[in-house]
Amino acid sequence: MLRSEAPNAIGEAYETRAEVYEVMGNAAASRADLERAVKSNRGNVQFNDALAWLLATSSDGAVRDGQLAVRSAKAANTLSGARDPEIIDTLAAAEAGDYNLAVQYERQALALAKGKKMHGAEKRLHLFENHQALRHDAIHENPISE
Repeated sequence: MLRSEAPNAIGEAYETRAEVYEVMGNAAASRADLERAVKSNRGNVQFNDALAWLLATSSDGAVRDGQLAVRSAKAANTLSGARDPEIIDTLAAAEAGDYNLAVQYERQALALAKGKKMHGAEKRLHLFENHQALRHDAIHENPISE
């Protein structure tokens, strides 16, 4: 789990509650808490990354927001030094509206991982290569395509 330089107990509490909401199937409440976490510390890589992932991959269409997902993913990527494969993986998911760019980012994430197993990254690459967006069902932990 990534942490920002300065601890932020309020933001971390919002992020933890957001995870609980997501597992319970309440993506809207999860989004609201992740937005609160980011607002509490805009410089936190983890909060930006978690928000971007939810906004890009939620199976709830009312929760998804491609433009905000890209902004949050780019913020997390910049804050992380643009060398973290998991953050770049999120950026790929956020950019899935532009499948060529999503494929480029997913390949970059895999290359940066240097043989470390990135859970599902090859599957996501295959989805993006086939012009399919990733949708994540948090309750069943099964990515689904659209």
